[in-house]
Amino acid sequence: MCGQFSLDLDAFTLKDEFDLVTLPEMWEAHPHIFPLQEVATIKTPNSSEVTMMRWGLIPYWAKDMEIGRRTFNARSETLLEKPSFKKPFQRQRCLIPASGFYEWQKGAGAGGKALPVHIQLKSGQPFAFAGLWDLWNKMEKPVLSCTIVTCPANDLISGFHDRMPVILPKANYREWLLSADLNALREMLKPYPGELMQLSVAG
Repeated sequence: MCGQFSLDLDAFTLKDEFDLVTLPEMWEAHPHIFPLQEVATIKTPNSSEVTMMRWGLIPYWAKDMEIGRRTFNARSETLLEKPSFKKPFQRQRCLIPASGFYEWQKGAGAGGKALPVHIQLKSGQPFAFAGLWDLWNKMEKPVLSCTIVTCPANDLISGFHDRMPVILPKANYREWLLSADLNALREMLKPYPGELMQLSVAG
């Protein structure tokens, strides 16, 4: 599962790390991002822009936007079985840039409260989640929305949760966005190596 993440980057770093042609307008770094908020996405390789989307996928056929409260994550194992995610997986994939994501360590805080744990790459580099997107066109202003694909947790994350977001190696960005080979795409939906990640207690 991924219910909160960070994208704590300035616009110049975001541009360089994700090979953007131009800087995103009015960009702000975000240390805490939650479902239903606007998130930065990249829909095409070497894009000239970041596309902002609502986190919580609203399928094109949905009657209203409420479904987005339940579709901010998509299980990798059932993408072709779920009506909300089948078409986006086949044709509408995106990158969702991040600098880290959060899980909770139960009973570690004062009074047995759960403490948030920030999970990043040991390299300190930003990365991209595997994402899907859709366009909902039943209001005066169309709504672009997205979801983060999840997979079984690696050994590092399994102490907090049995699921984790799919983190794509940079070498797979272009293929994730463009490939029509669903078998090859499904092969990418696996846990990122735990030995390349690190944890820190979040403030």
